[in-house]
Amino acid sequence: RCSQNVVINTDSMFGGIFMEASQAPNMVDSNVIWGSTANGVYQHDCDFLTVAHNLICHARATGIRMQVCKGRIVYGRESTATKCRVLNNILVGNGQPLSISDPDNSCDGNLIVAEPPFDLAAWQAQTGWDAHSAVTDLQVDFDPATRRLSLHHSEPLPCVAPVAEGTHDLLDAPMNPARVLPGPFAEEPSYPAQLLEGAPPVP
Repeated sequence: RCSQNVVINTDSMFGGIFMEASQAPNMVDSNVIWGSTANGVYQHDCDFLTVAHNLICHARATGIRMQVCKGRIVYGRESTATKCRVLNNILVGNGQPLSISDPDNSCDGNLIVAEPPFDLAAWQAQTGWDAHSAVTDLQVDFDPATRRLSLHHSEPLPCVAPVAEGTHDLLDAPMNPARVLPGPFAEEPSYPAQLLEGAPPVP
């Protein structure tokens, strides 16, 4: 599990958080990923990976990318990237929000701010995913030096279906299963929110 991290301005050919070649359940949840020269969360050749309740902003390539390296043998069989879940993430200003190579996965409850615009209806028709996802005008500001995060939106964040394994948010507050929000916060905090109080500045 990779949880409750703030990952800032990574320079990698893969992504801010990278998972490779696992056939066991793993989870990437309740993280803030801000700035990446490639992807926000990237995996190849993993099954049973859950990517949930992350805030992923300004990845140059894709917010969340899942793909398979065809023909690769992992643990005695050809690798796949199936039975994965992409749930309840907020994706802001990435090159593209999502890229998932295999239809045998699930994706829903995501909140997308796309630059350039993202055609959610076309994505839904093509994939059958994201029936409960939405495109929004949410604005996110983050100062890496102070770790202050501000969210501005004209409408309340929509409620989404809970993820059973996700019991606590980025700041270790318990999730309320009766009112689950997309992104890494259990409740809409008073903004600006201090993510890492007392942490040293980013060099």
